[in-house]
Amino acid sequence: MWGLSKNSKIIIDATFTTYVEHDIVEILHEFQNTFSRENGIEVIVLGLRESYNPNSQIKVVRSRTKLKKAFTTP
Repeated sequence: MWGLSKNSKIIIDATFTTYVEHDIVEILHEFQNTFSRENGIEVIVLGLRESYNPNSQIKVVRSRTKLKKAFTTP
């Protein structure tokens, strides 16, 4: 993102995100409000919420047994 050419146009589509860390939301806002303005970059952000509930995070399977079972269950 930080290496974009001046006068570029980008679209960040977060419409289908279930969880985004607060730090990432802040970085995107900082990029949109500071760096992009200084460099003439048009930024369109779609579907990004101001805050996310950590309980809505996708569950990560840490066990190979659970993962294998998940793939064999219809």
